Amino acid sequence: MNHFIGHALARPGDDHHTLSSAFLRRLSQGAGHAIVRGAGMQVWDAHDACLLDGVCGLYGNTLGHGHAALAAAARPMSLPAADPLAAQLALNAALSARLSAAGARVLSASTHEIAWQAMLRAVRHYWTAVGQPDRRLIITCHDGEPEAAVSGRGRRSAPEDSLRIAAPDWFGHDGYLNEYEFGLAAARTLEQRILDLGPEHVAAFVAHAFTGASGLLHPPYSYWPEIQRICSRHHVLLCIDEGIGGCGRTGKWFAHTQLRFSPDIVLLAQGLTSALAPLAALVLSPPMADTLAAVEGALPVDGRIDQADPTATAIALANLRALDEGGLARQVEHDTGLYLQHCLRERFDNHPLVGDIQGNGMLAALQLSPDPARRARFADEAAAGIDCARQALAQGVLVRASAARILLAPPMIATHADIDGLVERLGAAVDASARRML
Repeated sequence: MNHFIGHALARPGDDHHTLSSAFLRRLSQGAGHAIVRGAGMQVWDAHDACLLDGVCGLYGNTLGHGHAALAAAARPMSLPAADPLAAQLALNAALSARLSAAGARVLSASTHEIAWQAMLRAVRHYWTAVGQPDRRLIITCHDGEPEAAVSGRGRRSAPEDSLRIAAPDWFGHDGYLNEYEFGLAAARTLEQRILDLGPEHVAAFVAHAFTGASGLLHPPYSYWPEIQRICSRHHVLLCIDEGIGGCGRTGKWFAHTQLRFSPDIVLLAQGLTSALAPLAALVLSPPMADTLAAVEGALPVDGRIDQADPTATAIALANLRALDEGGLARQVEHDTGLYLQHCLRERFDNHPLVGDIQGNGMLAALQLSPDPARRARFADEAAAGIDCARQALAQGVLVRASAARILLAPPMIATHADIDGLVERLGAAVDASARRML
């Protein structure tokens, strides 16, 4: 269940609040749960009930709530200078040091949305710079709000259906292919779309390493290497959004290194600041950075790009230092991430309500199903997910429901004891939902 920080939302029907979306309007119907403070992996609601936060706010709070170093960095007086450039250069250098490709260039942006727009501008400037200006089409397999930036016409004008490919949802596949074969087949829908549109017109393929709002879908491991092969064959740029998977959450600084592919552009977002302040970054591969740098005005730099908020930049630097000093990425890769995935499978393998378990590091999703053996779907997927999320809340744990998928993203600081408590409470919730729905 989604939740908000602050006493101000403890009365969601207050006339002073403008409920600007259907999601927010649910608050006025009593569907919201106001969280007013947190510490580590625990949060407290407006009635002072203690809950276990299983989704890190919304995937981004990698260091847990109330981290002292980030709070200190957020104070403007802690900045070394009023000029934001010094902190920004330090952040770009810190990110560059984590890149496997020497010569990659990092650009900062004030928000995820602006970084998306800059990424698309960089793609189009690149093809103009190399003498192929007709390559302007962007193919997507993405579920986040910034996707509307592809169309250039705002959120309600999403890209044309002809410029999309289906998400690689293994559970939704009802054919004869095994998981490895399905990953290859799903990737090859991109090649068919490129051929249909004409490779000479396609500029880039843009996607999440793991989808977000559509349920933390984890493609089969055959998917991304095949996507890379297809993009290379047709000279299409590969752009990856690691707003969820980046900054150590999978155990690697960048999820694409674990998934065995090398994109031309990587977008980082909420993990940079542990979701405490809006900040994003673009990482351009060396060939792309060199090409754009050689053409005056080609790099997507303006008053909003490469000039991030100084307070957010200071928080990001403190966040990276905390991740380094705690060895948290390595801990997730070799210990706690493996432990979370093991515990989920030990508890939910062969569960009558769970059809699939996916995950990587400190990200996981349970696919609910009325008949797991047949990979059946609920007639009302949203109702199934919401029921389970409410049962989880009754057990004292916050999770997110996306259709009939229950999503987990505990902070990277989670211990074995934290994971045990999370899985135990979630198990009780799923058991309760099974009794209600089956």
